[in-house]
Amino acid sequence: MKRGRLPLAAALALVIALTTTGCLLVYDRNVSMTGTRVCESMLPAPGEGETTKDDVLRAFGEPTQTLTFADGREVLTYTVTHKANTQVAILVVLAFDTRSERIIKHSFEFIDGVLTRRWTDEM
Repeated sequence: MKRGRLPLAAALALVIALTTTGCLLVYDRNVSMTGTRVCESMLPAPGEGETTKDDVLRAFGEPTQTLTFADGREVLTYTVTHKANTQVAILVVLAFDTRSERIIKHSFEFIDGVLTRRWTDEM
């Protein structure tokens, strides 16, 4: 009969240890964004061939970077950075910490102040 009580006592001790040591699972996620958010819906004009540099500046503000080329082309680039930090702890024994960063660059090319093309690069 004593043999039957040992597994029961061990199981009871395990349940007590797990329930009195604190949280079994801890999850925390922190997400942040820096830079200028660029959405198609924020542009007032129809797009390439009609949208002007002033339209883009009004919609998004000052760009992160401006490039002017010898042939008269001008490229405005807006950069936005998304950062995420996730922490998971299980039984305060196993812990995971993951960090990710996504950089998105929205570029608008103009000739004589009129939008000729736009593109997005993601890093």
